[in-house]
Amino acid sequence: TVRSWIRNTGNADAYGVDAEISLPADLFLASGQSPVKSAADTLAPGDSVSVAWSVRWVGSLPCEPEQITADISVTDRFGMTETCQAAGTIVPPMNLPPELVSAQPAALDTLDRDTEQTFSVTAVDNEGAPLTYKWFLDGSEQSSTTAQFTHTFDTVGDTEVKVEIYDPCTLVANEPVTHVWSFHVRD
Repeated sequence: TVRSWIRNTGNADAYGVDAEISLPADLFLASGQSPVKSAADTLAPGDSVSVAWSVRWVGSLPCEPEQITADISVTDRFGMTETCQAAGTIVPPMNLPPELVSAQPAALDTLDRDTEQTFSVTAVDNEGAPLTYKWFLDGSEQSSTTAQFTHTFDTVGDTEVKVEIYDPCTLVANEPVTHVWSFHVRD
């Protein structure tokens, strides 16, 4: 909700006072809301009236609180107009990290040399945001950015494959959900 207090600072009554709001790009009026609201039939000098608009955020919510401003024009029936800005803060709900639902293979201890192996994860974001994946082979980032990574292991020894899963907020904060497969490649 965007709320504005309108005060008559003049010396005479104001008649037919209307307020009109202009919102920033990511905010829209809720269904059925008009940008113009009747604030008061008569507003005496020194009196105030509150006007409110229900708004909704369109697109991905910001990860951190974000300052917004809305322009509000107040007009009386004689065409006298004053414009001001209402400032506020969008406070997003608490972001939950992505949830790892499953990882395949479920267990891997040993793999034969020159074997192609596919690793995959299923994850969901509690807020419904798109997920980003980063894959690492022995600490080195790989090119795969999907929920699946395939590699042919041609070097004998201990090996580690790790996936990092991010939603938009955990990507900004570099706080991934991870899963690691540690196994031995044998000759």
